[in-house]
Amino acid sequence: MIYSPGYSKIFECLAGACPDTCCAGWEIIIDEATALYYSGLNTDLGQRIKSSLATDTENNNYFKLHDNRCPFLNGDDLCEIHIHLGEEHTSKVCRQHPWFIEEYEGFTEKTLGLSCPAVSRIVFSSGIAGAYPEVTVSSDDEVLNVLTKERSKLFAAMDENRPADENIDLLFAAAGSAQIKIDELEPVGTMCGFAPPVFEELCSFAGFLFNNCEILTEKWKNLLRVCQVKLPKEGFENYLKINSAVMNRGLAYYVYRYFLKAVNTLDCGAYAKFIALSVLTPALISFVTGEAFEECCRLYSKEIEHCPDNLEMIYDLITSI
Repeated sequence: MIYSPGYSKIFECLAGACPDTCCAGWEIIIDEATALYYSGLNTDLGQRIKSSLATDTENNNYFKLHDNRCPFLNGDDLCEIHIHLGEEHTSKVCRQHPWFIEEYEGFTEKTLGLSCPAVSRIVFSSGIAGAYPEVTVSSDDEVLNVLTKERSKLFAAMDENRPADENIDLLFAAAGSAQIKIDELEPVGTMCGFAPPVFEELCSFAGFLFNNCEILTEKWKNLLRVCQVKLPKEGFENYLKINSAVMNRGLAYYVYRYFLKAVNTLDCGAYAKFIALSVLTPALISFVTGEAFEECCRLYSKEIEHCPDNLEMIYDLITSI
């Protein structure tokens, strides 16, 4: 059984009209099957492709960027390989983007990544109700069954018109409830706490992102740089109240993406903390810089969700506190 958000049906790539093309800034990894196909091309395009290929320290094939862009991204921001060889002969990572695919015991979840401008527009203009499907598959994994049921209860309780911080409280309550049931199945000892991050933690986390994480874009670096001074707390609560609707939509996205991942670590509190940070930190940056929350949230997704090293560092930070 494959589940995906309801708004997936209306997603369309913006292609050349995209304001932040996914074909720039990132190293374009070429999977082995696609690289093998390219090696047999004897056309002019094939020679260009082969001359653009390089191998990284992990022995992955990738395209060498030109002016921080994929060398096959043309002047209209369209892929020449896609145009001349067909989508099926682009790299696997290109074909899958912006989808995240999570395979669990008994079912698969496909989610569109918030880093994509087209996805961001849909997520922040769609209501929560009915957007995220309820998993009805009964798994042999009892922990996963606990998590899917608690997530379904959480979505049923979340109200888009409620202040965002109250929905975040519901998130931590759901994580705490799941943890109690999981501990009965598999006692794991002391885990991460079940309290939402406070303002000072958000400021500290923004500093961590700036000083420790890999940063992809200058815009994100500049937004974080503004947050590296002592920030005023006054007005932040009012900001949360005014922007609750879009924050709740971002919260729903991150709940759907990450709540079930606790099946791998048995630490529900850590993922609740990550989800909350992934909504409240863009809110803090938006509050301080004046950039729209939706854009701060999209950039956060681009910088964090697509970088395993950043995700690992953040998880280690959360579980060490």
